[in-house]
Amino acid sequence: TDVDLEQTQSLSTTYASVGIDHHFEPAGVRLSAAYWGDNDILDSLDTRLSLYFRERRYSISAEIEHRDFEFDIPATRFFDAREVGFDALGLGATARADVSKNVSLFFSGVSYDYSVNLRIDQNRPIAQLLNVSRLSLINSLIDYRVSAGIGIDQKLNQWTFNLATWRGAVDQSQTVSATLRYLTPVGERTDIEFGLGYDDSELYGNVTFFSVFLYFYGGA
Repeated sequence: TDVDLEQTQSLSTTYASVGIDHHFEPAGVRLSAAYWGDNDILDSLDTRLSLYFRERRYSISAEIEHRDFEFDIPATRFFDAREVGFDALGLGATARADVSKNVSLFFSGVSYDYSVNLRIDQNRPIAQLLNVSRLSLINSLIDYRVSAGIGIDQKLNQWTFNLATWRGAVDQSQTVSATLRYLTPVGERTDIEFGLGYDDSELYGNVTFFSVFLYFYGGA
């Protein structure tokens, strides 16, 4: 992602993930690893383990995630450049239930515990050491996130409406988000999903966004 910030600065981040899923019927396990961030500012190596139980009409899962961060603080005339390492442990749960043949409800939540105190008061000296891009990136770390939604199937197509809220771990700002998504096939093994969303954030104001995802399915 590339985002233009104030003061003619920009922010670029990269996300990549790989995972494996094994279903024992009705239980299963997922294991994944991911990279997130900007290696010149703040990035993390993440590992996640999920244990789930899935029946025909519902599923539940419990998740544990470990995030290993590295935060680069540039040199100033008062301080040398340095790297600060810290980590976070996240615990979460998800649930999904089919309330009819074509309608399903889902819920998810996750809470993180950080090894350091990330809260930054703008009157404290640490805020003066960070430029806009560094403050913007570290503000993307969250204390918790909760979401709920509904999915409606129309033959091979699906509409999804999702409501979510999360709190920033640094400045304790709250964000509420609403997203509408439409998923449809474009081939035998390919789906495309369009999303339109709106964020109401105490940190960055009101934002409307549009997203497109392509899904490719392998196997026999």
